[in-house]
Order: sequence, then structure tokens, then C-alpha cells
Amino acid sequence: MSGVSAGKFIYGALLNNTAVADIAGDKIFPNIVTKDITFPFIVYETKFTTDRTKDGGLADSVDVTISVVSDRHIESIELGEAVRSALDFQKSAEHGVQLCVCTSGESFAVNETTTVQELTFNILMR
Repeated sequence: MSGVSAGKFIYGALLNNTAVADIAGDKIFPNIVTKDITFPFIVYETKFTTDRTKDGGLADSVDVTISVVSDRHIESIELGEAVRSALDFQKSAEHGVQLCVCTSGESFAVNETTTVQELTFNILMR
């Protein structure tokens, strides 16, 4: 699989993680959410570049930004930790994921009632 399929890996890994599901349920969305969604929820975005490998094959490097959004600060932290645990250092032969690594994180308030934990991952796919 290629970087185009990275979202499939992300969605499945988060949806099937008990700690994530206990907090966010199935509220995991690519790119945008519906306006009537309730807290907490997860939004992810992917972008990739393709490089040639030494053996002449192709490898995609996928940058993934995951935003964990809640109206309770502590809940956003707990969900952020669950997301990181679900993805950090994971591999998936089924999806062509050689390694998924968390590269950075940021916490910020959107307004007085909404907190976001933003995590960035890099996935090497082949």
C-alpha cells in the first residue's frame, strides 16, 4: 500500500483501540467533522511524499496530524495519551506500514471551552 492508504491505517488503529474507544467512541474523522458533533472527538489529516529506495522500489513518508478535541482539558490529555499509545511505534504488514512514530505534540485552547491536543506522526510505508 502507499501513502494514499495511511488514513485507513490511522482510522483502524484508533477505532480498534480500547482506550481511545472508551473516551471518543467512534468519533474519528478524516479532515473535518460535522457541525453537530459532540465532544470529545478526533480529526486526522495526512500528506505524503514518495522517495525511491536503494533497491529501486518506492517508499512513502506520510506526515499525519491528529487533533484530539474536548471541552474538558484533562479529558483531552487522556485521549491524547490514548491516541499516542495506539499509534506510536506501531507496524502493520496489512497496510504496508513499516513504522509509525510520534514526532511532536502541542496543546492549545481554541476558546474558553475547547482544548486541543495536536499530535504529529510520521509513517514510513512501503
